[in-house]
Amino acid sequence: PGNHPKRNAMRTKFIIAMFLFTITGLSNSLSANELDLLGSCKSPLGGLQVLGLYIGQFMASFAFPGAWTTLTFRQVYKMAPLVALDVISNTAYWTSIISIGSGLTTVVYSTIVVFSAIFQFCIFGKRLTISQLISVFGIIAFVSLASVDEVRNNSGPFDLILGIALAAASAAGLGFEFVISNRLLQGNNTDWSSGADGIL
Repeated sequence: PGNHPKRNAMRTKFIIAMFLFTITGLSNSLSANELDLLGSCKSPLGGLQVLGLYIGQFMASFAFPGAWTTLTFRQVYKMAPLVALDVISNTAYWTSIISIGSGLTTVVYSTIVVFSAIFQFCIFGKRLTISQLISVFGIIAFVSLASVDEVRNNSGPFDLILGIALAAASAAGLGFEFVISNRLLQGNNTDWSSGADGIL
């Protein structure tokens, strides 16, 4: 039934989460562009953005007090490697801006959707639907097209290769983290145990 209270509550939370994700993603990209233009990414001041990211995430967690009551020590222990991966991946993302600029970094980072789909399939055997496969290949195609002008306007080949590698590594790392974190935080499900427990 469409008026089921629990379903309506989940739908509302989903809409709010998507709105916040969109807004924060936009602000993150804009701040990356501004820092790049100011040259701050090439100085220690660039690390303040990463610090602000984690402070903001921690503060946002208080908007969901119910999640704190269900958090267990086992979950915290399992998430520790993912926290380290998150720090490394975010560092790689902001370091790539130094080499290739915010424009190309953002373009390459958009492949996180592709990496997430690959990890979902390789680790948990979750197959994509036809429409999802079309979307993934569409993302790859559009990312390739969008990268052409950015590559032409970039500096030397070493910086280009290094920057793209760092941005792609960041997308892969965070894509893996999101997939595993999603399963670990689903405390009432056990279908992830064979995959996630074998990795973490």
